[in-house]
Order: sequence, then C-alpha cells, then structure tokens
Amino acid sequence: MFISQFNQLAFQYIENYEVQKAPPVTIIAGQEGLGKTQLLNCILQKMEPQKVKAVLIDADKFSKKFAFAAQNGSLNGFRHSMRSNDLFLLDNINVLQGKKKTLEELFHTVDTILAQGGKTVITYQGSTLNFDFLNQRFASRLKSGFFLYLKDPAAEELEHFIAYRLTGDLFQEIRPCLPALLSGIKNMKQAVKIAEQLKKDIQPANFADEKIRVPQSEKLFHLPGIGEQADLVVSIVCECCGLEKNKVLGSTKKGEIVEARQMVYLLLHEIFQYSYRDIASYFRKNTGSLTNQSEKIRESKKVLFETLCKKLYNAEKERSYGRG
Repeated sequence: MFISQFNQLAFQYIENYEVQKAPPVTIIAGQEGLGKTQLLNCILQKMEPQKVKAVLIDADKFSKKFAFAAQNGSLNGFRHSMRSNDLFLLDNINVLQGKKKTLEELFHTVDTILAQGGKTVITYQGSTLNFDFLNQRFASRLKSGFFLYLKDPAAEELEHFIAYRLTGDLFQEIRPCLPALLSGIKNMKQAVKIAEQLKKDIQPANFADEKIRVPQSEKLFHLPGIGEQADLVVSIVCECCGLEKNKVLGSTKKGEIVEARQMVYLLLHEIFQYSYRDIASYFRKNTGSLTNQSEKIRESKKVLFETLCKKLYNAEKERSYGRG
C-alpha cells in the first residue's frame, strides 16, 4: 500500500487497530480514490490471525442482499450473518441515500453489534460529513464516533505514487512528461488508471527509441535523502532482528541475514517510495534480482514487515519532533 502524508495518520490508526480498545464507531472520510476501501481490507486482514469474527461489505451489496433476503423470506439468516460479528466493516455508506428500509436495517445491524460489545468502521465519500440522509438516532450514533479524514494528495505525492507504480526504467521514461500528466490528475484513483495505462503503452522495446529516450544523466536521478533513510531502515531492521549492521550490509549468505537485507529493500520501497532501481543502484545490486527478492519477502514475512513498519513510523515521528 502506498503511504504518504495524505493517508499516513489513517494508516497508523489502522495498523494499531485493536477491536478491544477501539472506539465503538470509526468513520473514515475522504474524496473518491484515496484508498478508503483498501484501509478496510487492511483491518480485515489484521483481524484474521487474531481470530476476530469480522465482515467487510460494500453498502450497495448490503442493500441488495437485504432486498433479496426480504423477498425470499430469509431475513433471519441475513441478519444473523451480519449481526453476529465482532467487527462490522461497511464501505461507502453514501450510496444508501434515499433507501429508507435499507438504512433502517443497517441501523439495527450496527446497533445490535455495538450492544454486543462489537465495533464498526464505516467509510464515507466526501470531504464534508453530512448525515442528513440518516434518521436522527443513526446520525447521532455515527456523529459520536471517531473520525479519520484522508486529505487530497499533493502534486509531489502523486509523483511519488507514479514512481511507486512504475519502478525502474518505466518511470524514468515518462519523467519528462510528469508535469503534463499530473495536471490532469485529481485523486489517487485517476493516478492508478494513468499508471496502469502507461505500463501498457510503454513497452521495453520502446527504450531503444531515440524519440523517447531519456538522457543518461536523467537516468542517474536518485530521490533525495536515500542515504539517510537507508541508515535508519538498516538500524531498525538490525535492532528488531538482533543482527549486526555490518553483516546485513555485507555479502553474507546466511538465511536470516539475507532476509533482513531483503526487508531493508522492501521497506525503503514501500515506506519511503524509492524505486527498486534507485535502491539497487545505492546498494550496488542487480535491479531485477533485488525486486524479485523484495516482493517475495513481503509474502513470507508479513508479520515482521508490519512490525518494522510500525517501528519506522514511530522513529520517523520522533525524528520529525527533533527537527521541529
């Protein structure tokens, strides 16, 4: 997941989310395409190893399932599947405007879960909250909740996101065109579409085309501060894994040291948005091999990755306070 200033606070909240300690109601609000649905999925994945009974459902799908159950006389089964959860995650409540029966059913669903000691997290599309389409009791219930607002990403963040999605030579090829591309992007959803389209349009064979070739000096571009960030990441990884820094930075082939080394690359890519090409250049590694290794360690060491993310966020926060 791409993390930057516009969603960092929300991501930190989700990373530390615990059903037992969380407020009864959490509202995640923001414009379209900022990753609200992805944050709900992050919570759901976080609950799996904890064996928390949870359900994630889009509001429109909730409405359709409710209508189907009402028509087929299976409301008891529908209500049990929704209301017997410890955590109820609802995406995009806005789509239920005007659907009074569905909203009434949703209110009783949320009310029952909360009465049983459960929690709910609901996403809302828009920068300004307006619960006028809810009945007074339901609106009051949501207004008493904890609110997380996702800001609109700045142009620099959109650029880093494009770099995040188009690592290596692909990003370097379109870098001269970035100002024009960014001028038409209003949110992360549009940035995703443009990045995916660029992947299709710019094939490896195009790299030899002199018309679009980027000057060699431009290809040596590195995001600022990679040395400082690399030192921080290596220190955090070594401390957490109980390893010596010189070994992680060396060429030792021992399993746990290789994994720690790969985790350093992954964290620099995921948390600080450096391209794998820049990371490989800094550590003098092969880009393709480094990329593959980093993606594999993401899957095999999920818990360690989440732990290190949390430690890095805390370390960055302390450094920011120190600089302030």
